[in-house]
Amino acid sequence: MKRRDLLRKLLGLGAVALGAHLPYSRLGESETPRIALEGEPELHPALAEVFEALMNDEGAQTLATLATTSPVIPKAPPSSEPAATETPHAPPTEQPESEAANAPQPLAGEPDGEELRLEKIRRFNDIFPDDVFLTSAEYATLVATLKRINLVQAEVGHGNFNILSFDEMLKHAGRIPHIGPFRPDEKALMDRLFEDDAKKLGFFGEKTITRMTHRVPLNEVYKFRYTGHYLFKGDALKLYVRLRKDIGEKLILTSGVRGIAKQYQLFMAKAVASAGNLSKASRSLAPPGHSYHGIGDFDVGKAGFHRYNFTAAFAQTDVYKELQRLDYIGIRYTTSNRDGVRYEPWHMRVIVEPKPVSTAPYGPGLQARAPRATRSSNRVDRKHLTSETAANSHNKRQLSEACPGLMRRIPPHRVSPKS
Repeated sequence: MKRRDLLRKLLGLGAVALGAHLPYSRLGESETPRIALEGEPELHPALAEVFEALMNDEGAQTLATLATTSPVIPKAPPSSEPAATETPHAPPTEQPESEAANAPQPLAGEPDGEELRLEKIRRFNDIFPDDVFLTSAEYATLVATLKRINLVQAEVGHGNFNILSFDEMLKHAGRIPHIGPFRPDEKALMDRLFEDDAKKLGFFGEKTITRMTHRVPLNEVYKFRYTGHYLFKGDALKLYVRLRKDIGEKLILTSGVRGIAKQYQLFMAKAVASAGNLSKASRSLAPPGHSYHGIGDFDVGKAGFHRYNFTAAFAQTDVYKELQRLDYIGIRYTTSNRDGVRYEPWHMRVIVEPKPVSTAPYGPGLQARAPRATRSSNRVDRKHLTSETAANSHNKRQLSEACPGLMRRIPPHRVSPKS
């Protein structure tokens, strides 16, 4: 028998045996054969000899012996047996319908629902049976959309992007050739993330901003120099100044005002990292339109603690222990919060009873314009300021003492690239 014919026969024999031996793994709804890895059953000894012989250039006699020997190959299980018996390789989506129907729902008003809600907060990075996933096509759109959003941020700068509106983000993308306009499917996905009921994802927080085209009023925020962070004048700024006075410079601002575009970026990045699991993403970041950062809340951390300021490790720092001793602060997302969000000891609660922000009186995408900086207009405008904002404007000396060299008022003009 020629060597070529012998090889063909052996390869055909090996294919039949492998077909009965190799396990399958599922990715979505498709099945793809794969070679057994470490920890899985090894190949039959006879097949192992075949492959070893095929790799040996001087094994002609061994090949002839193997060709005339009929190795005992394990038979495949009868087709009458259900495939679900191989539990290690069964897809996670193939669960009995009775189990899915009887799975407890969060915030159902029953002990099981309450327990599940707390369990999701504790294990926010785990996957639960009722989590909402994007399809493969939607996930591809999500990745493309996030890439375009990141390019816009790189163009306008990190600080400017924090308060960039949705319309301004679209405009920047459309006018810059290497970014390009958002495609219809990308816009549709962003619309869905904003308009859909977040409770379906397991997020039960308030919708703080009701219009996707909302703009952050530039004359109502302060910018912290060299950080790119902003705070709303009034309660938020007063609280941070007081914290700095009581705790000192080791307490820093890690995240302040976030516009719609910034919240899209953060939520989408978490959804991409979660393989399209929108529920898992919502346990760490509020969906667009639901963030309290858009109306007043802010995050603090310890100087030099870097990314660990956004982990549970922050609760072990001396800064957090000093925060606990203060009787005038509140944490937005506690270990038993009812919004379904992970524990965030760094998130300072400023707005106790949120009032959703709407731009309805000014039409889609519009916002009340700040008057020109004339003496007369300033006198008229001051009459409409809240008592907190007016008091804050008279305490510039106090602000500079608490945050020396950090704070300045930003000019009321539109955001320009790289400014």
